[in-house]
Order: sequence, then C-alpha cells, then structure tokens
Amino acid sequence: MRENEIYDRRDIIKYQLRVNPYSHILNLLLLSYSLLLRDFKTIEDYSERLSIDSPNPCTHYELFRGINYLNKGNIKDANVAFKYALNIDPENHYSYLFKGLVNLKEGKSAKELFAKAISFATPYDRNALISITNEKEDEKLTIIFSEENLARKEFVNVIEELAKSSPNDPIFKIGLAEAYYKIGNYEKILKVLESVFTSFPDYPHALFLTGKILDEYLNNQNKANEYFKKAFKANPLSKYQWINLDLETINEPKEDEFQELITLFKNEKPIIGYFEEKYKELAFEKETVKMVNEPQKIEIKKEEVKEPVSKENEEPKEKEIKAELDEKQAIEYGIKLLKDGKYKEATEFFLKKLKESQNK
Repeated sequence: MRENEIYDRRDIIKYQLRVNPYSHILNLLLLSYSLLLRDFKTIEDYSERLSIDSPNPCTHYELFRGINYLNKGNIKDANVAFKYALNIDPENHYSYLFKGLVNLKEGKSAKELFAKAISFATPYDRNALISITNEKEDEKLTIIFSEENLARKEFVNVIEELAKSSPNDPIFKIGLAEAYYKIGNYEKILKVLESVFTSFPDYPHALFLTGKILDEYLNNQNKANEYFKKAFKANPLSKYQWINLDLETINEPKEDEFQELITLFKNEKPIIGYFEEKYKELAFEKETVKMVNEPQKIEIKKEEVKEPVSKENEEPKEKEIKAELDEKQAIEYGIKLLKDGKYKEATEFFLKKLKESQNK
C-alpha cells in the first residue's frame, strides 16, 4: 500500500473507533497501520490504554505494547509485555519471535523461541520467518500436532507421557486434548481443558476446543458460542476460529473489516516486517562491534607452507558438528519409531530427549 493510502485508511478507522472504541478488529487495524508508518506515538497511546481498559484481554495489545518498549530500548519491560502476551495465547508466534529478539539483545540464545514461532506461524508467515531467522520448526511440536500421529489411537499414550513430563506446559496439555478429541474421549478432554484454564483462562486453542465439545458432544450451541467469542477476542488472528461466528453479535464491525485485517497481515506483514528490520539492525550492530574490537591482522607474504592442522583447535568444531548430526539423527529415529507403530519405544525415546534438553 502507498503511504497516503495508509494514512487515509487509518483516519477513517480512528473515526469509527469513536463509535466502537473497544472493537478488537478496528484497534488492530489502527495499530498495524501505525506500525507500517512507524508511528510509535500512536502505538504507545492506544496499546497502553487498551491493555489497561479493554474489557477483554487481547494478545496483540500486549504484543504492540512490547514492540513500543522495544523501540524505546526498554528491553526489560518489552520482555514482560511479550511474556504476558503468551499468557493470553501460548501459541502466538509473534510473541515468540520478539522474545527471541530480546534474548539476542541480552546475549542469550533465540534458537528455541524462533523454532516455536515457526511451528505456530500462519502459512503466510512461516516461509518469511524461516528465511529471516534461518531456523526450522520445533521438531517436538511438529510431532505432537501432526495430524498423522493424532489420528492413531495408540499415539495418545505418547502424548500422555509427554504431558506428564511437563505438567505446567499448556501446549503439551492442548496436544493431549487434541488427541482425546480425535478418538472421541470427550470426558477426558474437558478435564484436561479445566486444568489449562486454571493458569491460561484466555487460551484461544483451549477455548475453541471447549466450544467444539459443547456444540458436538453436549449439543449446547449457545454456550459453545460464548467460548468461540472469547477465543476470537483473545486473538482475532488465531487459526482457531469458529467460521460461523457472527461478528456483529460480539460488537465487532462487518465482515469486510475483518477481511481487511487478514489481507493486511498476509500482504503487508506489518509485524514481520518490523521484526525483520530490528533483527537486521541487531545483526549489523554485532558485526560492527566485532570489527571494532578485533585487531586487524597485517598480512605478511611469505612462502606458503602447509602446516599440520591442530587437533586441539579442530576438536571443538568437530564436536559441535557431530552434536548437530546426532540430534538430527535422533529425531529421525524417533519419528521412524512412531511410523513403525513402536509407540512404547517412541514414548521412552522422546521422554529421554526432553529430559536431556531440559538439563542442558
């Protein structure tokens, strides 16, 4: 979009917000257009007010609040905002993305966070994230949410063991709930979801599953709609939406505004574009510091003599390469166990790998 078009559209949205100030769709459009314009004053004003005053929590309000702090260089508060965004929706890929950026700024690893971001990313964001971060999706999450694995009744045992190994991780619990849903064990699903809601009452995926159970198993469409509405408000861009949800019944504008929001994120990628900009800036800063701090070597021409490679110098690099190969081979071995139907062995294998990764 051209800059003047963005300004014009944003002015119209500001006017509409006077009538409907807490419309999640209109506020997200306003914040997203402001990010495209790099208008952080508007982002600060609206995200702070919405975070405090909005009757319904929304992961994107906290996300934009974190982006504003990040732009100011306030890393500590940015990290708190991104964490709170994940407390609303533990599957929000943008929050993992920016938490990874915060980690890099603090000199920590972002590999695991970027891998989660890629795993939970929408189809229109996934390839862009892989290209920017040069990372791959999280192997464990791929296994847990694989439609092929979830379709097997025996795989429930694997997910149950994984959930036991990380009792406070809502993502493993949701994976277990999905597995129960696939085999039609509705009573167990509700118990799992109740435990999720204790700590994550606005988790869109959990709300969506609860709505489906109420609709399909208990035949209570009205109650189901309450959960679908709450899921929508927590994250309007979540893939866990109820396609028959009437936007007007939840005080939202017509369908064309919602489609405008989806199209904006697909085509203009406001959040991904800003992340890429900050990610490249950080990489440039690190490279500049490295060049300044490293003394320049003066090359002295002499007769080329091939010196033997020191095993002492090569050993750490070889170990690092071997560790990466071992990890990849191990994951492939675990997936092969699942495909061969050796679910007991697969469970023991993945539990062992999880414990090893937690102890690192």
